Order: sequence, then structure tokens, then C-alpha cells
Amino acid sequence: DVIIIKRQYLEKPNAHEETNPLLFWKINGYELAPIDECCVKYMCIPATSVESERTFSAAGQVISDRKSRLKPEN
Repeated sequence: DVIIIKRQYLEKPNAHEETNPLLFWKINGYELAPIDECCVKYMCIPATSVESERTFSAAGQVISDRKSRLKPEN
């Protein structure tokens, strides 16, 4: 059951900030299989920086309209 697996994941002790998350999932992936599938999808690193630059660029265009209306006290 996914709820039980989620609870098992949340009950694990927090890893040190220098811990390699990919190593964690390699060790615990079988036990936490449904969560592991999501991590494989969302923790992957793009092969190039083009996609991330495009994403930030798109976000910048969306935010710029709002940003121009901000007052200094905000």
C-alpha cells in the first residue's frame, strides 16, 4: 500500500546534507518502490543546461510583468 510505504519513507532518519541522494535510492529503492519511480523521474539531471536556462527564462518573462509593479516597500 502506498500510504504504508510513504510512512516508512517519512520515518527514516534524515540524511546528512552531504549524503548522495542517488545512493540512498539505490539502497532503499526496492523497499520504497512507488516513491522510487517518482524520484527517478524528478531527480534526473538534464544532459545540457539549455533546458534549465529556457525554464528560468520563461519564469523571468512571467515574473517581469509583476516585478515592474512592485513598490520599494514590497
